[in-house]
Amino acid sequence: MTIFYYSFIILALLACLTVSFRIKKQQYLILYLFVIVLLSLLAGLRYDNADYENYLEIFKNPWEVSPDKGFSAFVLIVRWFTTSPIYMFLPVAIIAVSLNISSYRKYSPYLFVSVLFYFVHSFLLKEYVQIRAGLSCAICLYAIRYIEYKSLWKYIACMVIAMSIHMSSIIFFPMFWVYYFMKNKSNSCLMYFLLLSFIIGTLYPFGQVIKAYVPFLDETSRIATYANWDQFNNEIGILTNFTTLKQIILCVLCYIYWTRLKEVISCFSVLYLAYVLSTCWLMLFNDFVIIGARMATFLSVGEPIFFAGFLCLFNKQSRILVTLFFIIISCIIMDVNLHTKNLGEFKLYPLTSLF
Repeated sequence: MTIFYYSFIILALLACLTVSFRIKKQQYLILYLFVIVLLSLLAGLRYDNADYENYLEIFKNPWEVSPDKGFSAFVLIVRWFTTSPIYMFLPVAIIAVSLNISSYRKYSPYLFVSVLFYFVHSFLLKEYVQIRAGLSCAICLYAIRYIEYKSLWKYIACMVIAMSIHMSSIIFFPMFWVYYFMKNKSNSCLMYFLLLSFIIGTLYPFGQVIKAYVPFLDETSRIATYANWDQFNNEIGILTNFTTLKQIILCVLCYIYWTRLKEVISCFSVLYLAYVLSTCWLMLFNDFVIIGARMATFLSVGEPIFFAGFLCLFNKQSRILVTLFFIIISCIIMDVNLHTKNLGEFKLYPLTSLF
């Protein structure tokens, strides 16, 4: 576990450094590549943690165990060359981390502030544990540029790959059309969506509807399996759930400072729309955690970018103080995730295991 705190300190220092000083392009590139390598090794060399045994089973029997055939095909290719599962984890980690950080570099005004918030939450819960979801989320984040650029076929290609790795990313697929449908609508509509979702989620969340139809579903279907598994069908609530409450607050803040954030965050309109829809989904399905939280996470991929955007609301002299405040917040988030989430043991293969 100590290695995560060391990594956090490194990322926090980089965030302070890049906010306080202008870094030369060549030095910036070195830091950028260093962080990609660091996080890729941290995620790719882990073993014996939560979900590790499940992925070992996928590695041994990809077609029988993995429900998502794109990932199964990838595992089969890996198995042609090696029998070591480390070569399944490491490429996935490298691709996911690289896509995420390159996307932050494109969208965020302060790359390393976004990376810091990515590390303490998304990285720990996805790249380190749920590697299929992590890779699929990274592809969704990368594909956002194609919505902004109206590159439909590139967007569809990205989404087909993402869905073949984790089918839950299908929730992100309509974003291209939803964005252009909503583009000329008032931003206030999104606040009404949030309010309506809050009311419905409080009075009659949609998870009840799904659970009512479970007896009529095939017992082997994913939804039936999750509905009968207490770990996945429990309620998370709205105002009693930290993630939902955090997203509601961020949605409101982004709405208030829309004009300024749109100036400093690339593709902000798409990122924000997806984030609002994620929050609405969380509230509507707050009584069925696997449907609510797992699917909403694909729409909330832009969250670390918003924190970096908030820095631009302050003058240059104040930004370092705000960065220090963000470091404290991110440290608390990391500590909560490390000690309350079921992440399992923290073990890493030695680098010599690669050779």
